[in-house]
Amino acid sequence: MSTIFRRALCAAVPLIASLPVLADDNQRSANIESIVVTASPLSNDPDKIAAIVGQVGRDQILRTGGATIADALADVAGVTGTSFAGGASRPVIRGFDSNRVRMLEDGIGTFDVSEVGPDHGVPVDPLAAQSIEVVRGAATLRYGSQAIGGVVNTINNRVPMELPKQAFTGEAAATYGSSGDSLEGSAMVDALTGNFAVHADAFARHTGNYDIPGGTQPNSFFRGDGFSTGGSYFFGDNRIGAAVTHYDAK
Repeated sequence: MSTIFRRALCAAVPLIASLPVLADDNQRSANIESIVVTASPLSNDPDKIAAIVGQVGRDQILRTGGATIADALADVAGVTGTSFAGGASRPVIRGFDSNRVRMLEDGIGTFDVSEVGPDHGVPVDPLAAQSIEVVRGAATLRYGSQAIGGVVNTINNRVPMELPKQAFTGEAAATYGSSGDSLEGSAMVDALTGNFAVHADAFARHTGNYDIPGGTQPNSFFRGDGFSTGGSYFFGDNRIGAAVTHYDAK
């Protein structure tokens, strides 16, 4: 009997030792909180989730006026300009300027010397733009380390990205300002012929020195003009296009 009792006791000891462990595991399972994960079946644009975007449309560009992209973005929160001169005012986003703000035209860098010197202007005129976008937040990482402050993307239709809905559309605008006798005008045309879309635009600015008490402010004048013509051929979901652009400013 003693041998049988010892064998039974030896078999029962591991079982008894495991009981607290089983009880502890059950207690831990009872304390685990429920985690609910909700997903949307609709696709989302990652730029809208990861970025703060401010946009200025064509109508607001014409109403705001100004000779530079910074002037056109004057009403966007968090955006100002260097205001070095009438034709040289690069956007400043939340205190970041020069090469910390990436300047793009249709997603391609302008690659101008205004990145290293505020006395140079950005070679993109707002009169030729359909809209201007300001991108801030995490999405700026897609544009490289130079975009630490933000991205300003000027969008135009010089290389048509889609077929126009009408065979012919056009617009023309002109303004005059009494301070400095500023005069500016622009014209824009889009046409459709079969699968071929054509775009053309032109603009000109002439601003004298600003009037100040007792005379005028020297070297505050601005001259600028430019034009572009381009087109795209569409075949199925694909397209091929090109444009020729001229910009001159003083």
